[in-house]
Amino acid sequence: MDRVLLSLITAFFLSLITVVSGRLTSVPTNQVAVIGERVQFNCSTDLKYSINWHRIPFGSSSVEHLYLSKTVLDLRFNVTTIIVDENVTAYNLIILSVQKEDAGIYRCIDDAGHGEHSIAKLTILDSQPNCISNIGSNGFICENDCGFQPEIIHCLCSLGYTGHSVPDMLWMISDGSPISTSVQDNGTTVSSSVSMNATVALAGASIVCYLAHYPHINWTSNQINVLYVKQNFSSVVISHDETFTCSTEYNGICSYKWHANISSDYHLEASDGSTLTIYRPGQYYCTAICTLHQNTCAVKLLHVDFIFPESKVQYGRIAIIIVAVIFIVLLFVVSLMFIRVIPRRKKLLKAKSKDTLKMVRIQSHRRSPKVINN
Repeated sequence: MDRVLLSLITAFFLSLITVVSGRLTSVPTNQVAVIGERVQFNCSTDLKYSINWHRIPFGSSSVEHLYLSKTVLDLRFNVTTIIVDENVTAYNLIILSVQKEDAGIYRCIDDAGHGEHSIAKLTILDSQPNCISNIGSNGFICENDCGFQPEIIHCLCSLGYTGHSVPDMLWMISDGSPISTSVQDNGTTVSSSVSMNATVALAGASIVCYLAHYPHINWTSNQINVLYVKQNFSSVVISHDETFTCSTEYNGICSYKWHANISSDYHLEASDGSTLTIYRPGQYYCTAICTLHQNTCAVKLLHVDFIFPESKVQYGRIAIIIVAVIFIVLLFVVSLMFIRVIPRRKKLLKAKSKDTLKMVRIQSHRRSPKVINN
């Protein structure tokens, strides 16, 4: 009888211990937040007693009581009680506007502070990274036909934080292409930098720094202005009048000059402007003069040879021969006419002279007095 009673008492107390010990049905997780954001830690239990919340600041051993016996002790915090089902109740800790001093280790304990517990770390980040770069309005020289050495683009970003650790700091070009880099972390600040050659592909793009899993924490550089000159040389042969415009790939301002070697009596020293109408045979050259920072770049863009085709040369010779023959024939005809006309004119003049003399004699005879013989 005594043994039976002892067994019943032992079983009763074991059942009480099982019920009292209970368990946490959900536990809080580590979080990273930006100053001013809302943060929530979830914790639930299947015990009828409430959960208590404590906080231990990083680098400290003191315990701050936030929620005890269903009472909020710090008004910056709030605890929502949710009955999940008939056996489980959640006591979720909420920080409406997190501040840097809220960083630390948060612990929930069930059975009114005597049961199972779980911890989670809260790290607080500065709202935006602090970044510097040499990307401005002047632009960078990149590889080009002038032979200048490409310049280097530099960017450096740092982000302050209070807590345990932060996600990786990543870089990319604004078109989404990732940039490989390394990250340094000294315990209060995470920093990273990129250095890359200026290229034509970067013209108009930007460099973006952001935090992994937190893309809204980012920095975007100014648009990259790349200075480059592309030669695009071409050579043309023409046989008639044409107008040419020379140009180069350059995202800046270039001046253009035309030079020509036409003949010994005509030499075009320089003609400003990219457009020129070519109407005389000869050799023409167009050159672009572009300024890259303090460097002057001159590249030859266009070579034009204006020549007469062989057929036109032959036609010109034939035309000259025909004109010469016509001239000789006309000269011969005129000479013949002159030779024939001169004797006739002499005869006419001689005949006219005789007729004139005869007329004079007749008139003189008529005027002379008549002699009457008695």
